[in-house]
Amino acid sequence: EICDGFPGPWGDAEPVSDYKRLVDRNLFYPALHGFTHFSPWGMMMAWHDEGDLGERARQLFENDVPYLASLTPEFNFALLERDGEKEKFLAESEQRSWIDDGVRIFERCFGVKPFSTCAPGYRANGTTYRIWKERGIRVVQIASGDVCYREEGMLFIPRTVFFEPALSEDMSQAVEEALLQADVAVDQGKPIVICSHSISYMQRHLNRRDESLAALHLLLTQLLSRYPNLRFANDRSFYDAWERGDEGWFARPDFRLRWRRML
Repeated sequence: EICDGFPGPWGDAEPVSDYKRLVDRNLFYPALHGFTHFSPWGMMMAWHDEGDLGERARQLFENDVPYLASLTPEFNFALLERDGEKEKFLAESEQRSWIDDGVRIFERCFGVKPFSTCAPGYRANGTTYRIWKERGIRVVQIASGDVCYREEGMLFIPRTVFFEPALSEDMSQAVEEALLQADVAVDQGKPIVICSHSISYMQRHLNRRDESLAALHLLLTQLLSRYPNLRFANDRSFYDAWERGDEGWFARPDFRLRWRRML
C-alpha cells in the first residue's frame, strides 16, 4: 500500500511523508480519488487475455504503467465495465469494495477520513454518491456544470480550469488558455477549480517537471495579479462557507465584465 512506500522503480519517492508535512503547513489538502484510477478487475482480465487486449496491456505492465487512456481504454476507469464505446457502471457490491479499500488506505495514511472526493475520470452514478455519503464524503468535484449545487447532503463543485502544461508544446500558451478559462469562471460567479495531473510534475515519463512547475507558478502569479482578493481554500473551508451562506466568499456573476471581454 502507498503508506508502506513505493516499489521499484518508484522506491526513492516518499510522497506520503511529503504530503503530511505539507498538510501540517496547511499547504496541501488530501482528498479521495479512490483505491485505483483504473479497474483492477479489468486489468486482471487483460493480464490473462491471449488476444490484442492482453498484448497491449502487457506492454504497459512491463514498463510499470497500469493503464494508458490511448492504449487500454477497456479498463481506464475504476467504476466501469466497458464494451467498445459503451460504459456500464459496476454493481453496488463491487463499487462498495473499491471505495472502502480507498477510504481505509486514506485513513491509514492521513489519520482522518476523507471529506471530499473526485471520481476517476469523473465517472460516478447514484450508487457511487450514496456510498460516498455513507462514508462521510461531503464535497464532490465534477467535470463540468453551470453552478455549484447541493444534493443529497453533498456539495458538488465543477472543475473550471484544465491545466496540463507538460502535454502542451507551448507552455506559455497553456498558461494563457488556463487564464481565459479562469476569467470565464469568475465572470460566471464560479470558483476557480484547476485540474492538473501528476504527469506534468514527474520526471520519469515526460521529463518536463521543472518547466511545468514554472508554468504553474506563472499561472498562479497571473491569477493573483488579475484578482488581488483571490482566496485560496480547501474543500472543507469552501463547504463550511457555503453552509454558512458567507457572502464574503461568493459573488454573483458579473455579466457586464463578461460583455466587455467579449468585445
